[in-house]
Amino acid sequence: MRLLYVATLLGAFGVGQASAEDNGERLLQIFEKTCAGKPVSGEALDAQARGLGYVHQNGAVAPDDLKRDPDDIHDWKLPEQGSNFALDAYFAGPRTHYRTVCGIHADNVDIAAFVERLMRETTLPQPQTKSDPKTGALSYIWTAEADGGKDTLEVDAYKNGRVRLAFSYDVIAR
Repeated sequence: MRLLYVATLLGAFGVGQASAEDNGERLLQIFEKTCAGKPVSGEALDAQARGLGYVHQNGAVAPDDLKRDPDDIHDWKLPEQGSNFALDAYFAGPRTHYRTVCGIHADNVDIAAFVERLMRETTLPQPQTKSDPKTGALSYIWTAEADGGKDTLEVDAYKNGRVRLAFSYDVIAR
């Protein structure tokens, strides 16, 4: 099973039972329109993010310099949301095979309902789970081989109701 396919499905299902305070459905919708598409550069993700009303925190994103290896960190925010639904991406490694970590977080997410929804509405297997003793964050992790690399979908739940959904994947030059 490929996580890209699963990630694309995440925003495709409707969840009418979510309470007005639970941002889980919106988190998945934004994730599906950004990170789930496996953007290969800051420039590509910037175009998707700006289309959703996001503003890059360091101004316009310069086009990729194909002569150098990527080592770029990007952050976007929705003007009216502050840090809620902030989007970030890190592109790093040799140009021939680099790693991308694209994530988004939201406040006021019911983690139990969020993970249950992922399990019910997709074909994800049981996740690996771990807990960070310092922060108390609980993580749910799914990993799959994909296109000669590895895809990882990680959901981190913090005690304050914040959830971070991150998609890590390899980009291999063809």
